[in-house]
Amino acid sequence: MKNLKHLKLEFRGETQGVLNKPEIKNCKTLALHVYNPFQSLPINELVDLRNEHLEVQSALFTTDNIETLIQSWIETRRDIGTSFSLGRETYEDVAEIFQYFVENSGAVPPKHSVISDGIVIDGVTFAIGNNQDLFMFASENTTEINERSINESSWFFNMKIIRRKTTITNENHEHKLSD
Repeated sequence: MKNLKHLKLEFRGETQGVLNKPEIKNCKTLALHVYNPFQSLPINELVDLRNEHLEVQSALFTTDNIETLIQSWIETRRDIGTSFSLGRETYEDVAEIFQYFVENSGAVPPKHSVISDGIVIDGVTFAIGNNQDLFMFASENTTEINERSINESSWFFNMKIIRRKTTITNENHEHKLSD
């Protein structure tokens, strides 16, 4: 399991400390799927992960969990390009997360849409220091429906650390996470 590039782990119960293993903490892309509707992943284990991309499929992963993850990224000065995806059922579910961060953390729509792989992506952005912004955006799951696992979501809430290109201004909010 040394030098893993991509790993998908499925949990139906406790993680049993599996996320603390160095090969899992440091693999490039880690996808975590939780199939227990009454249990989420322990946030204290997630903040210690150092993956370039982390994907979580869990109905119980909350905006508070996202906020804790963001705070950890800020404190540990994660690299530009670090990204996170959270599976959600509808675009409206993703939009609610955007709205939460606009109202509570001063996130603002970017002045210009970001173009990724030829697709225009709208979302919200806020400054996280060190000449970096956190860009939050939605994406649709492109996996064919018949190839998805039963609990795999149709939409993703995504966030990615990007290099600041312009100053972000919002007169109503400071650009920091709420306590």
